[in-house]
Amino acid sequence: MSLPVMTPVQSSNVHSVGHDGEALFIRFKGAGGIPGAAYRYATAGKEHLDAMLKADSPGRYLIDRIRPHHAGKKVEG
Repeated sequence: MSLPVMTPVQSSNVHSVGHDGEALFIRFKGAGGIPGAAYRYATAGKEHLDAMLKADSPGRYLIDRIRPHHAGKKVEG
């Protein structure tokens, strides 16, 4: 599975985010801040991508708004 275009975010845990029109993709930071594992959140709409890009803390948005309502599946890493 190929990832959509991923946009880097300012976060201690999240490296970048993207949406392919069907699902939200989140790539986490690996050791040393390099790109790590990527997860697909199939039921998360594009509004979550927009909100994460605007959030003061994308990681907090993930914890509060995405994980409680959308199951993630590891797709890379």
